[in-house]
Amino acid sequence: MPRFYNRTWSLVIEDEITEKTLIRFNNSRREGARKEAADLRMSFNVLIDSGGYISYLDLSLYNLSDATMNELSRIENSYQRPRIQLAAGYEGDNVGYVFIGYIANHVKVRRQNDIIYRILGVTTKPYNMNVTLGKSVAVKDIIPVVAQYMKVKPQFNPADFSDEPVYPSGIALQGDPNQIMRKL
Repeated sequence: MPRFYNRTWSLVIEDEITEKTLIRFNNSRREGARKEAADLRMSFNVLIDSGGYISYLDLSLYNLSDATMNELSRIENSYQRPRIQLAAGYEGDNVGYVFIGYIANHVKVRRQNDIIYRILGVTTKPYNMNVTLGKSVAVKDIIPVVAQYMKVKPQFNPADFSDEPVYPSGIALQGDPNQIMRKL
């Protein structure tokens, strides 16, 4: 049985477009800078959607310096898609990624003597659609429309859907295209 002693974690925020590392943290400090005023602490909660399309991160960083909090805020406002990677585990080879996604928002909270910098993240930027298709539309005609909103190229054989009934009154497609495609 392996022996686990010390927990370890790392947090990397990078620009998705250039893949440039913008800021990196480890267990006790921000890397590349002097140690924070007090030991850096972190807690997180990852919520995984049962459909498997999107997961949510609620990450709390404790004891950050004002300069570091300002830089994190600047990163979120300056870059279009700041990607966040959170790895956690135990020292040695027992570390793995817990969350890889994008920063959705941040919140500064004061709890007693601590100032907490919370980062809220999502695995994907969800797409949304609101389209109504006309009378007598068939499933083979709906799939390309939904695929366009999913930003993928549809690859299917329309003959496979020739048995499907048409929608005589048309169809309203509203919401997440992944869920709509699954229902089809």
